[in-house]
Amino acid sequence: MVLRFHQRRTSILPPSFVGNFGYRCPIDEILVAIIRKMKINFMWLADKILQARDARTEVKVLVHEAFITNGPTQTPQYFIKVINNSPTTPFTITHVWVKDGSKEIDIVNPNRTLPYKLEKTEVWETWFAKNKIENHDNVFNNVRVVLSNGKEYRSKKNKKVRPAGSIAGQ
Repeated sequence: MVLRFHQRRTSILPPSFVGNFGYRCPIDEILVAIIRKMKINFMWLADKILQARDARTEVKVLVHEAFITNGPTQTPQYFIKVINNSPTTPFTITHVWVKDGSKEIDIVNPNRTLPYKLEKTEVWETWFAKNKIENHDNVFNNVRVVLSNGKEYRSKKNKKVRPAGSIAGQ
């Protein structure tokens, strides 16, 4: 856009755009004030959203079937892996159980005592014998984990299990 000397520009552009010869109209001054206020409010809002996201408790509960190879017996076991995916929030696991039909069977493993505090991005794993439950139809989705805040999390089948490996959190 070409402006002639005698034309005056009446702009409603952001503060970085100034009219011809440094002239700004009153509307520009009002818009500058509004944009500055919006920028402050936007930054505050973005900060609050990020704080809330970081404070969320993101928990994954995964279950798979395996054997403990160096154990005294080669009995099949179900392994329960709890992953803290929270970027900043630690949490404490207080209870672990499996729904077996109409019963709820507590998972008490003397090698993995509860309560257990998981720091951010930490993994904890426990196991129980396959013969401890009767109904194996939906065991991968029937394990429950309760945290100290009272929230209950449901398990999913762990589909990314290597053929051999170590137990997490040892």
